[in-house]
Amino acid sequence: MNTDSNPLDEIWKDYLISKDCFKMAARMVRMQEPRFARDTGFLGASVDEAVARIADSRKDADDYFVLSLWVTFERYIVNYIRGKSGKIKDISPQNLAANFHEKLDREIEYWRIDEMLDLLKGSLDSALIGSAKQIKSYRDWIAHRNERKPSPAKITPSTAYRVLSEIIRQVAVADAGL
Repeated sequence: MNTDSNPLDEIWKDYLISKDCFKMAARMVRMQEPRFARDTGFLGASVDEAVARIADSRKDADDYFVLSLWVTFERYIVNYIRGKSGKIKDISPQNLAANFHEKLDREIEYWRIDEMLDLLKGSLDSALIGSAKQIKSYRDWIAHRNERKPSPAKITPSTAYRVLSEIIRQVAVADAGL
């Protein structure tokens, strides 16, 4: 695994661009230039109303970026553990090894990510694992928004990117034996 490869980087770049787009949209609304509002949902809206809509959309987009970062991170972890399971094929007896590997490979998609993260304890900083689980909790709330459950602590895209990227970095370093 390349220690410079982080599947979250592209999502992070998209997030930074979207932040700039929200800033630009708010500036254009404040300029009150009618041609900027043409063919948009801002046509006819007051400046305050349009800026409030942009701010609300920005908050929602932040949540969607946290969700996107998590989904990509989760797939990375599943693929990482799946890749490690290939070594099982080398144990004896060969039939057991093949059957065991096939079962693991088939069922890994149903494992709980919390349990997969627990497998990394000892290899990685435990505080990072705990932070990742907090991000997972917030991701679950974003995805399901169960009104009967209180919102967990808000996670910003910046925090999610930093924590999840550090786990990816540490996994890559440990994998490379550095």
